[in-house]
Amino acid sequence: MRLLRHVDVEIAPGGGYRGLEEAYALLGIQRAIAMVVPSFVAAAAVVAQTDWVATLPISLVETLKAKRDLVVLEGEAPTQHTPLHLIWHERTDSDAACRAFRAIVKRSLCR
Repeated sequence: MRLLRHVDVEIAPGGGYRGLEEAYALLGIQRAIAMVVPSFVAAAAVVAQTDWVATLPISLVETLKAKRDLVVLEGEAPTQHTPLHLIWHERTDSDAACRAFRAIVKRSLCR
């Protein structure tokens, strides 16, 4: 992992998925960042066209690996847990369709 060029994901400039860098540092791994992209899907697209690597959520890798001919590298990559928050405007708080949609999203995230 130390010798590979990495695609980093920065969802929110200066924030977002930043815990990964700290987790790698705790393992004594300093990544060589080749490119920074704004999403995991973009990182997968870049990796598919280069010899670079990216640390991505396994659910995304499982979805895209066959379509993008991705190879999963087992290594020292740290596990990350990222909290997700569902937000909405108060004007939709009592809307029946919006409430039903939020309930579906909540059930899918709480499995």
